[in-house]
Amino acid sequence: MHVADYIIIIVYLTAMVLVGLMMKKKAEKGIDSYFLGNRSLPWWALGASGMSSNLDISGTMIIVALVYALGAKGFYIEIRGGVTLIMAFLMIFMGKWNRRSQAMTVAEWMSLRFGDGIQGNIARLIQAITSIIFTIAMITYFAIGGGKFLAGFLGIPDSWTLHVGNVLIGPEFWSALILIAIAMIYTVASGLYGVIWTDVFQGFLIFLAIAYIVVKAAGLELPEQFAVAFPLKDGGFANYTTSFKEWVSFAPQWRMNIPAESDYSMYNAFGLLIMFYLFKIILEGSGGTGNYMIQRYYAARNDKEAGLLSLFWTALLSFRWPFIAALAVWGISMGSQITDPEMVLPAVVSALPVGIKGFLVAGLMAAAMSTFDSTVNAGAAYWVKDIYQKYLNPHATEKQLMKHSYGASILIVVLGLLLTIFIKNINEIWSWITMGLGAGFLIPQLIRWYWQRLNGYGYAIGVAAGC
Repeated sequence: MHVADYIIIIVYLTAMVLVGLMMKKKAEKGIDSYFLGNRSLPWWALGASGMSSNLDISGTMIIVALVYALGAKGFYIEIRGGVTLIMAFLMIFMGKWNRRSQAMTVAEWMSLRFGDGIQGNIARLIQAITSIIFTIAMITYFAIGGGKFLAGFLGIPDSWTLHVGNVLIGPEFWSALILIAIAMIYTVASGLYGVIWTDVFQGFLIFLAIAYIVVKAAGLELPEQFAVAFPLKDGGFANYTTSFKEWVSFAPQWRMNIPAESDYSMYNAFGLLIMFYLFKIILEGSGGTGNYMIQRYYAARNDKEAGLLSLFWTALLSFRWPFIAALAVWGISMGSQITDPEMVLPAVVSALPVGIKGFLVAGLMAAAMSTFDSTVNAGAAYWVKDIYQKYLNPHATEKQLMKHSYGASILIVVLGLLLTIFIKNINEIWSWITMGLGAGFLIPQLIRWYWQRLNGYGYAIGVAAGC
C-alpha cells in the first residue's frame, strides 16, 4: 500500500481507540454497565451495532468464496450461518421476552426458566460453559479471516515467520495479533458502551465501502464461460470451468456436482443441508438466540425498542448481499489472478487505486473489529455472571467482578488466537461452528421437548446444551 493508505488506516484506528476510551468511565461503574450499557442505549445504536457485528470480515471472505466458486447457489449455504430468519422471531416476540427477563446472559435466563434448584443450576452451568467455548471458536474464526485479509496489506516480512515444531507462525498470525491488540484496548476498557458506539462509527465506513464496491462492479461483464478456483482437501487449489448461465442460476438443487477432491464437496448433499439448517434456524429462532445477538435485547430500554432494533438491524444487514455479489463478480473478472477463493476480497481491494484502497481496508477492518468486540464482551459475561459470581464467589464486590470482567475478556482472546495456529482456513472453523454446533443443537432441542412433558433433569440439560 501507499503511504497515504497507511495514514488513512492509522487515523481510523486512532479514532476507534479514542471513541472507545471515552466510554471507559461509564462502563467501569459495574457489570451491568460493562455488559449491558446500563440498559440505556438507544435502539438505533443497538441495531446499527448488530449490523456491524454481523458483517464481519471472516464471514464476508468465506461467503464471497462460496458465491465465487459455486455461483448464486452459494447464497443458500449462507442459510447455515445467516441471521435474517432468526431476526424475524426476535422482532415479533422473542426479543421482547428476553428483554423482560432482565437477565444479563442466556445462562442466567435458564435460572429464570427452571428455578434455582438442581435443574436450573445444571442448565445454567452447561449453557455458560458451551457459550464460552463458542466464543473462543468465534475469536479463532475472526482472527483467521482478519489475518488472512490483512497479511497482504500490512507488509509484515517473511523473516517474522516462526517454526514451532510442525507449526508455522507467519504473517497472517501477526496481522491478526495486531488487529486484535488494537480492538482489545477499547473492548476491555469500555465494555458494551465502547462496543456499541465504535460499531456505530464503523457502520458509516462499512456502508461507504459497500457503495463503492457495488457501483464499480455494476460496470463489469462476465464471459459466457470462465474458470473458478476450488480449494482441495490436500491444501492445494484447482481450476474448474463453469458457464455464466450455470453460475447465475438460483434454482436450488438436491445434490450438487462439486468434485470429490475439493474441500467444498461437503456441500454436495445440498438439499439435505438446506433442509436441516432451515429446521435448525426455525427451532433456534423460536427459542431465542445467544451470545452478542441476544445481549443487545437484554440492553434495550423497553419492549418497543427491542422490536425497533430488530427491524433496523435487519434492514441494514440486507445491504450485505449486493456487496457479496459484487465482490464475487469482480473476483471472476480477475481471472487467473485468483487461486484461493477465500482471497477474492483482498485481491479486489489490492486492485483499487491509492487512497480508495486505504479507505476500503479501514472499512473492512471496521467490520472485523465490530464482530470481535461484540463477541468478546458477550462471552466474558458468562464467566463473570454465571460461573464466578453464581458458584465461586456469590458475595463478590463490584470491584472483584470488574477485575474478572477484564481478565475473562483477555483470556478468551488469548485462547482463540492460539487456536488459529492449528486451523488452515476460514471454511474449516466456520464449518465447525455452524455445522458441528448446529448438529449438536438439533438433538438437545428434541430431547428438551420430550422431557418438558416429564419435567425431568434431561429437559434442563437439553435446553442448556441446545440453546
